[in-house]
This record gives sequence, structure tokens and C-alpha cells, in this order.
Amino acid sequence: AMFHGQGTAGDALERKKDIERFFRKLDRGVREAIGDRDGKTPLLLAGVDYERPIYREVNSYPHLLPDGLDGNVEEKDARELHEASWAQVAPVFDREREECIEKLQALLESERASTEIRTIVPAAKEGRVECLFVPLGEQRWGFFDAERHAVEEHEDRQPEDDDLFDTAAVWTVRNGGQVYVEGAEETPLDTLPAAIFRY
Repeated sequence: AMFHGQGTAGDALERKKDIERFFRKLDRGVREAIGDRDGKTPLLLAGVDYERPIYREVNSYPHLLPDGLDGNVEEKDARELHEASWAQVAPVFDREREECIEKLQALLESERASTEIRTIVPAAKEGRVECLFVPLGEQRWGFFDAERHAVEEHEDRQPEDDDLFDTAAVWTVRNGGQVYVEGAEETPLDTLPAAIFRY
């Protein structure tokens, strides 16, 4: 919304109420769009400095980031917005990744974690995978037999095969888990894939 002219204090108050009403509708739309996929998707505000505090007053989403992008977003293209946003959002994901790695290392000797793709794929399908780490640029060929609840692996790709890393990742995301793709030179993990189970 854009407003011009000075007006009276009453006019300014009425304008603020109009903006608040609009932002309440926007807040409901944001909640519906984000949903409850994982309960912690970060939300970053972009807009002019006098409107962001008004949105914060009506916001009901618990993971709204403390900072935001200042300025008229219509003056920036998608690439500029992405780069500026990612600078603030990336540390959130890095922190979550580090927490998952610490948890995984603590649970590796228990039944709450696994480095076996034959165990991980069925668990991902059942919605049990909380965090999954897969290797960047690698494939593991085979398929998941839902009837037998078993994974068959092949050294070379067969006609009916899928990449089991992709299969595990897709089911993990669909069921609200986190997936991290790890480069060999960057990961502190000794073995990939690796997963933490919810139960």
C-alpha cells in the first residue's frame, strides 16, 4: 500500500489500521502457505522500514527472523532478493545442520541412527527419518519393494532402478524431515548416507 500527503494524526492512525488489516490477512496466507511441514521454516521480511514493525505486531508465525531486508522490493530482481535473503537465512540452516550432525554422532551406536541405505529407505517411507545426510554427486542404484518392505541394491544400474539416495531424500522431505547434501571435502561425517530416526 502507498500513501501520499501529510494528513492529520487521525489520518495516520487510520492508515496504520488499514495496513494492519492487510497484514493480518497476509499473516494468515503465510501460515497457510508454509503450513506445518517441519515447524521451523524461517520467515524473512522484505519491505520498507516503517511497514516491517507493523507486520511484526500482527505476525503469528513463530520462526520470523529478527532482521529483514530494507527497501522497496519492486526495485530488486529475483537474483538480488535471493542473494540478500540467503545471507540472513543461511546461518539458520547451518546451525540446524550442525545440531543434526552433533545429534547423529551421539546416536550412531544406537537404534536411533543408521548408515545403512537398506535401513534408511524404509524408515524414510514410514516417516521415521528426522535428519538425512547424503553424499553430493553420488548414486546408489536399486529399488524399494514396498510389498516386501525391502531394498534391493545393484552395483550397476538396472532398468527398474532408482537412485536410493534420491528415494530416501524424497520420502524424508515429504514426511517433514531435513535433508543435507554433503560434499566429501566439507562433511565431518565418516560415512554417508547417515540418518537420525524419530523413533
